[in-house]
Amino acid sequence: MFSKDHLINNISLSITALISSIYFFKYYSIYINVWPPVITAAYFIIFIFLLRWLGKAGEEKFNWLNKRKYVLLILLIIIFASAYVIFFPRLGRLGRLPAIADWLDRLSAGKYPYNNTFLPSGFPVLFFLAAPFYLINNIGLLEVIGLGIFLLLILFTSKNSKDCVIKLVIAAICPVVLFEIAVRSELLANTVLTILLILLSEKYLEDEKTGFKFFAYAVLFGLLLSTRSIVALIYVIYLPYKFRYELAKGFFFAGIIFFVFLLTLLPFVIWSPEEFFNYGPFAVQSLVSFLPVWAAAPILLFALLISWGISDIQEVFFTSGIFLFLPAFFSMLHKFFAFGIYSSIVLDRFDISYLIFCVPFFVLSIKDYKVDKFLRKVLED
Repeated sequence: MFSKDHLINNISLSITALISSIYFFKYYSIYINVWPPVITAAYFIIFIFLLRWLGKAGEEKFNWLNKRKYVLLILLIIIFASAYVIFFPRLGRLGRLPAIADWLDRLSAGKYPYNNTFLPSGFPVLFFLAAPFYLINNIGLLEVIGLGIFLLLILFTSKNSKDCVIKLVIAAICPVVLFEIAVRSELLANTVLTILLILLSEKYLEDEKTGFKFFAYAVLFGLLLSTRSIVALIYVIYLPYKFRYELAKGFFFAGIIFFVFLLTLLPFVIWSPEEFFNYGPFAVQSLVSFLPVWAAAPILLFALLISWGISDIQEVFFTSGIFLFLPAFFSMLHKFFAFGIYSSIVLDRFDISYLIFCVPFFVLSIKDYKVDKFLRKVLED
């Protein structure tokens, strides 16, 4: 799985190991702080060698894992994660959960939700997704749901037991997953919901005419776009692949998505135009984004051009991971030069949580695909 010809697997594994090492370095430095660079380098090497060793093993060595055992394992993980979220306080100072709670507090009190001290950058549907958990006074359970969906996606996108075990091991030793639960962030849940919708559209929107399913999925895509602006980048990569043989249909689908997205914003614009444009998601994202506003258009355009060469859903995930990773990575390098590595990572000069978005895409893009000596990757039916 990780031979020199398996470029997608090797790049995905290497970037996931790098992101995991950045998280490991930060929290190891905070809580233990004994030779952090040395221990982190050892962690990175073990991460790579462990997965490459598993990749060389024959599939027959993994036959002990069947779907029933895997589903049972997922249930146990969800139970333990739920218990942790219910009985233990969140770690760190990350303000995403308080921002969601404050937004819903203000809305339920009849106050304009975006004009608050937490500067929430999400679009309205993000907060409405959290509302059921807000009503039971534990928004952190949203991330438990996200973790469960991620593990189920690993199961149902794996070709065989070997595929499944390797992705499971990556998820287990990647600190990102534990971080999301510990600090009650919802970034992983937001990402896996996007992946889930893409996979559902792949399964049920094939050769579908512009009937009920077409409009239903377009509406769902539009609602999910109203969570975070980063979802738009994923759509720019996926939709040209999905509608590459039906461009008119694709433009119509995208038009519905954009219309639904605008409808979710309209009540808040009408409620208070001044507050929306001064304190709403667009204003906050331009203020706190790791990218300057002028860089967004070229990135989206380049992603659109690249998307026309995508051949299958594995490449959709891999390309999405690359385009989500590189802007955050270059922004992090800029912080390194300005403030140093330690200050940027450990002292929060750079918000490493931006790196979370790409991790599920890279994990799911790893699979046991065929390669040819000259053609490299061989597409499957």
